[in-house]
Amino acid sequence: MADITWQVEDGVRHNFSPACVRSARGLYVAAAPCAELPGWGMGDTDQALRMMAWHLETNRFVDERDGYNWLWIFMHPLYNQNVPHDYDFAILELDKAMPLNECVGVACLPHRDEMPGTNCSITGWGTLKSFGKTPEVLQEASVKLLTSADCEVNYTKTRDIITGSMLCASGVSEKGIVDTCQGDSGGPLSCAEDGRFVLRGVTSWGQGCAYANFPGVYGKVQSVMSWINDVTAQKVRKVYSDDQQVKMNISGINFNGSMWKVVAGNCAMDSSHCIMSPGYPKEYPVKDACTIAVNESAAVPIHVVNFSTEEKFDALVENCKFYSGKKGPEKVVPTGVITWHSDESVVSAGWKICPGHWTVACVV
Repeated sequence: MADITWQVEDGVRHNFSPACVRSARGLYVAAAPCAELPGWGMGDTDQALRMMAWHLETNRFVDERDGYNWLWIFMHPLYNQNVPHDYDFAILELDKAMPLNECVGVACLPHRDEMPGTNCSITGWGTLKSFGKTPEVLQEASVKLLTSADCEVNYTKTRDIITGSMLCASGVSEKGIVDTCQGDSGGPLSCAEDGRFVLRGVTSWGQGCAYANFPGVYGKVQSVMSWINDVTAQKVRKVYSDDQQVKMNISGINFNGSMWKVVAGNCAMDSSHCIMSPGYPKEYPVKDACTIAVNESAAVPIHVVNFSTEEKFDALVENCKFYSGKKGPEKVVPTGVITWHSDESVVSAGWKICPGHWTVACVV
């Protein structure tokens, strides 16, 4: 394995946590959904980052640094606007730059188009097979870059679209097909070019893991270089600051006496003002999302009627808090906006949440 000094795992979701790739002055490139996951609240000291480098041969830490926090998030403005996973990029900035040394380095940004057939490297702490176990040690594997035409052959049969913001790669080893898997999202596809490693892609999506004729799909970094340059030049509006989430403008929303309303996606609200995942009580679909606006002046604690999602992958997010698996937002008073998203594989029974009617016992 090469010395991979430009990849970070924040530890909030343990080995499932999306990786980021350091690009410049405290900036990290990630897949857009990474910025929507738990523990990425800006300025939250409870989620302060500890950066550690581990030397495998001596089995010890060689560098450890505390006290870093995410300061800003920049989501690509065209993310998911046209087709799913389009412009799947986010840039995150630390509150201070991390000193570079032999264990903490950078991957270079591309300055020319990639060449199909180039041998590249994928790395991550994702599962070793579909729905399998996650490793304790960062994994690396070799893949080759593909042309868009080669990539589209089978994805068109599943009605998936490969856009100009996407790049495909796949590999073969003695064990079979080489691919990224669940938990690798946001990690780097890096290629050795002119004596240095260049960040060509950001792990995004695919049909399962290592499926024949369905290569991994990555965000194509070269396609968004103008946006990255604008971010580094501080020309782009910052999305989050000091743990203060940008609030949705609800002035034009008619809540009809309810504390919330579905404003995007296929989540549904019944006559009792309960909101349910798409298709509930049947299983929710894959690659789905919805947005719920909250009328904070009428908000009361939530009562969770049912909650069952694919743990760590399909989640309801409220005020930067992540609810997944069997844990729902019971007795939470919602604020701002609630979002729901499911990934491209495995579904569950879904969820139903209602305005709670809690009674308080008074003792005289």
